[in-house]
Amino acid sequence: MSLLSDLVKTTVPGSVEFLLLGVIVGLLLLFSARLAVWGRRWLVFLVVLYLALATPLVSTWLQRPVSPRVMDRADAKGARVVVVLGNGIVTYTDGIRMVASPSRRTAYNVLEGARLFALLDRPTLIVSGGIVDPASQLQSEADLMAEHLVRLGVPRDHLRIEASSTNTYQQSERVLAMVGRGTPVVVVTTPIHMPRTLELFRSRGLQAIPSASPLDYMPEGSRLNMLVPNPSSLGASELAIYEYLATANGRARGWIAPADAPQ
Repeated sequence: MSLLSDLVKTTVPGSVEFLLLGVIVGLLLLFSARLAVWGRRWLVFLVVLYLALATPLVSTWLQRPVSPRVMDRADAKGARVVVVLGNGIVTYTDGIRMVASPSRRTAYNVLEGARLFALLDRPTLIVSGGIVDPASQLQSEADLMAEHLVRLGVPRDHLRIEASSTNTYQQSERVLAMVGRGTPVVVVTTPIHMPRTLELFRSRGLQAIPSASPLDYMPEGSRLNMLVPNPSSLGASELAIYEYLATANGRARGWIAPADAPQ
């Protein structure tokens, strides 16, 4: 199951890997006289698929439902804990020195966490995320997010660091161990990642309240023409499809409770 999950993770429709694999399959089919017609059909389908996924219209549809944000204290429902999830970082090193940089998604999560810290009158912030890819990370997502939150005015004594998780399921488990079952927590992650995150956290017995980061994948001017393909919309479609597949994987593994199950 783990090997299959890793394969799906790296070959999601919309990704470069899926496109290259699809082109290779199509070319192989073309070399067979009996299957050449299916090779042409497959390559046409691949082109149409990627053009569709790259349009803002399809990308926006795939990103549904839209996750809400906590805009006042009443929206937080009394929660005094905010969980800020990491969504990737990259570290660079020359063998002696190191420079770490948050991904765009992680950066917006940090900004949302800082906003909530001020809005909710200095709650505890849990930053969650370990070293997902040792080949490209030398620092955990949580440690880097904590550094940026301190720069944004969050005192160190209001931060708790969870730096051992490598996926969203582990984040839900680690946070549960830190705060206890039934605790209301405001969860910060990207809009596309939020639906699966809520299902995982609530399946652990946490009262998860969403506050999605203000990350918008819509390129400037695209709202005027929803049918013009662009790289940003293709990337958003890839992330959205990955979330659907990851949610199905979570249900198959029993990580996400059935909709009618008591939580």
